[in-house]
Amino acid sequence: MKKANIIKKIKTIIEDYGGFTTADVEATSSPVIKTLGKDTCMLAERFYLHKVEAVIYVHENETGSDFIKYEDLKADVLNEILELAEQHKELQED
Repeated sequence: MKKANIIKKIKTIIEDYGGFTTADVEATSSPVIKTLGKDTCMLAERFYLHKVEAVIYVHENETGSDFIKYEDLKADVLNEILELAEQHKELQED
């Protein structure tokens, strides 16, 4: 599936059911946006209509965050976010 189609599906779910976090869907892990060094990574944890909040962790400690547009994410990360969005949709419909 093309990135544009994945993004469209994510945005449609968020338009219909609101933003969510990885905690809201009880995700076992957060999508990894990138690793920034040996013990540093950036994880997608909060999902809004046009962007994700990427949290930076160093040695499992949150050290900061940044907002990244869906269009700037890789397809594999978007697929993981879509899976979480679909879980969010299912939880809201129950």
